[in-house]
Amino acid sequence: MSEFPDKLCNASAKGNLPEVLSLLRNGTDVNGFNKYNTTALQVAKLGNPALICELLLAGADPNLRDPACGLTVTHDAAREGFADSVRVLVEHGADVNIVDGHGNLPLHLAAREGHLEAMRLLLERTADPRAANSLGYTAHQLALLHHRVDVAAYMQKYLSPSEYSARARLETKLLLRTQLNLNFKSISSTSSTSTHVPVGQVADLCDG
Repeated sequence: MSEFPDKLCNASAKGNLPEVLSLLRNGTDVNGFNKYNTTALQVAKLGNPALICELLLAGADPNLRDPACGLTVTHDAAREGFADSVRVLVEHGADVNIVDGHGNLPLHLAAREGHLEAMRLLLERTADPRAANSLGYTAHQLALLHHRVDVAAYMQKYLSPSEYSARARLETKLLLRTQLNLNFKSISSTSSTSTHVPVGQVADLCDG
C-alpha cells in the first residue's frame, strides 16, 4: 500500500481524473503523503477544478502547508490565477486567511500577479484585506507596485476611502511615486521602453 500515495499524487499532478477516482475507490488515502511529503491535492493540476473538487469531496485537506515555504494549495491557485479552482477550494473549506512563510495571504499573491477574478473571490472572503505581509505591503500596494492597474482600481473601490485610512493612501502614493521615478530613470538611460503606470492612472488610483 505504500506506493499508492505516490500513484495518486502522480495521477493528480497529471490531471488524470479517471485514475485518481479509481485509486480513491480502491482505498488509497486521499491525504497520504508521497515520497516528497506532499499530498495529491498539493500537487494537483490546478487548472482542473473538477479534479480538485473530487479530491476535496473525498476528504482532501485544503489547508495543509508546504513545509518549505508555508504555501497552501489556495496560495498556489491564487498565484497562478486559476479562479475556478480558487472557488472550488473556498467552497469546500479552504482557509483563505492562512499566510505563507513571507506573511502573504492568497489575496496578496493574486493581487501581485494581476489575477482579477481570483483576487475578487478572495477579497470578499479575506478577514482583513488590508493586512500587510512580512515586508509591510498590503495586497493593494503589491498590485500597484507590479502595475496591476485593473486589480488595484478594483481594490481601491472595494476598500472605500471611509474604510481605507489616510495613512494607507499616503503610503500608497509614496510607493507609486518611488516606482515611477525608477521607471523614468530607466527610460532616460536606455532606448527600450519601460512598462509603467501612466501618471493619470496613478492619480485615479491614489486620490480619494
